[in-house]
Amino acid sequence: MNRIRLTSLVAGVVVLLLSQAVDAQQWGNLKVRFAYDGEAPKAQPVEITKDLAYCGKFKPVDETLRVNAENNGIANVIVYVRTKDVAIHPEYDKLLKVPVKLDNKGCRFEPHVTLLWTKRTLELSNSDMVGHNTAVSTFFNDPINPLIPSGGVLKKQYQAEERLPAKVNCSIHSWMSCWLVIRTNPYAAAADKNGLVEIKNLPAGELEFQVWQERAGYISKVKVAGKPTEWLRGRTRVTIEAGKTADLGDVLVDPALFQK
Repeated sequence: MNRIRLTSLVAGVVVLLLSQAVDAQQWGNLKVRFAYDGEAPKAQPVEITKDLAYCGKFKPVDETLRVNAENNGIANVIVYVRTKDVAIHPEYDKLLKVPVKLDNKGCRFEPHVTLLWTKRTLELSNSDMVGHNTAVSTFFNDPINPLIPSGGVLKKQYQAEERLPAKVNCSIHSWMSCWLVIRTNPYAAAADKNGLVEIKNLPAGELEFQVWQERAGYISKVKVAGKPTEWLRGRTRVTIEAGKTADLGDVLVDPALFQK
């Protein structure tokens, strides 16, 4: 057997083994809804200190704690996998060429929580008629603070994972802030307006999740299935079963966490 044929054979075996490994991996989902365990606080307007004629018409509010008065759902609770070296479902490969967008729009950041897998590109933009700074305060990556003019777009790639969400703010408009979650896997989510979090195609097995919210920090004092529970440093372990959804139901969050 010549060297070329041998090399081709070895390459074929490697591809086959990798394919079999992917097929052998099993997957499941996580679902949980975070709710405020008390009377829902109302969103408060922020003070407009710059570009009042333009920004004032959008009537921005304090987004550090958003609670839905209809169902007490807490928006923007962040959940991500802490377990290292997890398998990644091939379905996520479809996202690799799609940029993750963070826009300055209506004198606020949209979205309030941006989830960035390091294999994807972050696209910072400005849809407003006024200029904005987008200062990203990272620890394991170099921080940035570019001026983005109206209609401007800036692309940024990150290499290192951030252990906690990185704060983003506008140094021109002091009330503007949001959060960037930079992870080396795609398993991260932020609660919607109803407090619902779903993460799909997780590798089956026991995984450790980090739960964090900007005003509370670590979500540690909760009720799960009506039972008071302590999540040390906002971490909890969940067993993901193959082909199933691990549904934690409504997790009630102690209001005291938000009084810091």
